[in-house]
Amino acid sequence: MTSAIKLQFGKARHGWLPTTLDIDDRGALAFDVSHIPYDFVGELVAALSGVLDGPGEYVARICEEPVEHDWRFRSSDRSAVVFEVVTYAYGRGTKGEVVAKAWGTPLEIVLPLWRGLRELSGRASAEGYRKNWSAPFPSDALDRLTERVEKARA
Repeated sequence: MTSAIKLQFGKARHGWLPTTLDIDDRGALAFDVSHIPYDFVGELVAALSGVLDGPGEYVARICEEPVEHDWRFRSSDRSAVVFEVVTYAYGRGTKGEVVAKAWGTPLEIVLPLWRGLRELSGRASAEGYRKNWSAPFPSDALDRLTERVEKARA
């Protein structure tokens, strides 16, 4: 059975981006994503592009100071992807715990996360994303991902 995923972003403020992930209506996971040391939004766009590229492992990292998380996407063939959220309670030097897991085809995993990114993209300029985040919004990379998603959906 394919997992149902929903991603929502709040408004970036002072280097923090509220992010909510819901998998299979099990209850939302809330993240207060720090803009340092990782560019989570840019890494997520890159990871989703990787998932559409084919088999491999792709990661987007979150820092909540001191808790850290990896959003990991793994596949060994083009038919299925496993998406896991791994939490490191005391930073990366500790053992991680899988706190959420989903699986599906590459498009089934990418599509809902891409929708969340597109919604954030539509608000980024008006909400002053750049002045509240250390990296610019990855508009060009998201546009390329959008083209790939639309082609895969056709």
